[in-house]
Amino acid sequence: MDRRIGSITAEEYQQALNEYGRDKQPKTVRSVHTFYHRILKEYDIDIADKVTLKKKVATEIEIPTDEEVVEILQKVKGTRLELLVNLIVALGLRRSEAIAIRWKDIDFKNNTVHIHNARVKNEDEEFVEKKTKNATSTRTLDLPPHLVELLKDKKGKPNDYVITENPKTLFSDYNNRVSRGEFKYRPHSLRHYYASVMLKQGVPNKYAKERMGHASEHMLTRVYQHIDKQKQAEYTVVLNSFYDNLIKEAEETTEDAATV
Repeated sequence: MDRRIGSITAEEYQQALNEYGRDKQPKTVRSVHTFYHRILKEYDIDIADKVTLKKKVATEIEIPTDEEVVEILQKVKGTRLELLVNLIVALGLRRSEAIAIRWKDIDFKNNTVHIHNARVKNEDEEFVEKKTKNATSTRTLDLPPHLVELLKDKKGKPNDYVITENPKTLFSDYNNRVSRGEFKYRPHSLRHYYASVMLKQGVPNKYAKERMGHASEHMLTRVYQHIDKQKQAEYTVVLNSFYDNLIKEAEETTEDAATV
């Protein structure tokens, strides 16, 4: 606004916030509001004190089935996506963590990989390396035998990235396959799948959280809820089938009695 701050009303501030938030995530709008609110309060200006912020809409977590993951693994076998998908499915990595692994991070003697970096886009849309998302994201994971063999076949120099393809090209390839309907799940859903496998196998939350590199159990809770919904649907089928058979038996008994 090309206006003196003292002339802006609370209603105009709210309107400006609403317009800004039309194509933004609720978290982004809240961050911007918090920034301006603190500045305004420094000068005892109260126009940002009482605003209504757009609430975050909870999205349904997506987790592929075992059969769907097998299909994805089959479709990426021998392609540039094979290593990325296997690292996420077998270790539950974030895609930013998978593309940041260097050969020196892999210990083939003990069959482990040390996760301590991530590669993300900067303001210029270029991929740069940084530390992992939080302190708990730095972790050492055991490699499954199949993944060890897959990695050994591609082993390079210590400082080289394990995944050599340009991340932008790699992710574009993946997204194009999703758009074409080859498979419908994004990389993050494959990470959710890994979490669901641990929960189904009875891995305690403490260890599941550590392997996922989470600071809290929030995501595990969402995965639990998803699994519970699946179970509820299975139980519904069983209970409905039992009831239908019960009614069928009752009707047949009635018919037999009427015949007699």
